[in-house]
Amino acid sequence: MKQFCVSLFFLLISGFALYAQEFPAGEKQTEEIEYQNSPQHPILKRNQIIQDSRIDVLLQHHIVMNKRRNGMEGYRLEIFFNSDYNAKEKALEVKTEFLKKYPDLDAYVQFQAPNFRVRIGNFRTKSDASKVKEQIKRDYPNAFRVDDIIQFPELITEESKQ
Repeated sequence: MKQFCVSLFFLLISGFALYAQEFPAGEKQTEEIEYQNSPQHPILKRNQIIQDSRIDVLLQHHIVMNKRRNGMEGYRLEIFFNSDYNAKEKALEVKTEFLKKYPDLDAYVQFQAPNFRVRIGNFRTKSDASKVKEQIKRDYPNAFRVDDIIQFPELITEESKQ
């Protein structure tokens, strides 16, 4: 009897597993994509994508949210912060001095009450920020890495190379 119950249990479970492979009505089942420059082999000419139709909606939502944010999560180095009465002027001086020494890096003056801050760079990884921190350590020994919203990196295309 025990063996019969165990067999019946596995039979029911396998039936549910097979039912889970079917598509509900109204769901996008296939999308054929033909590539213009695909190899000549017929198998490689067409790909069949099986996906839930809600993925397209989610992707569009993700694109809209990224456009609103004007940036992405990343890292910057903070080289100056001050809350004195003339902190803004000092921050602008530090930014100008930094840009003279390191013209290839971006510098930003930000106000986060009560401090004016000078942050540099747009680093996607901690290791990128650490490399630059080592390069500027002599001039800015108190620099430290902070999480920030950074500018999107420039995309390099064939047209921009020319």
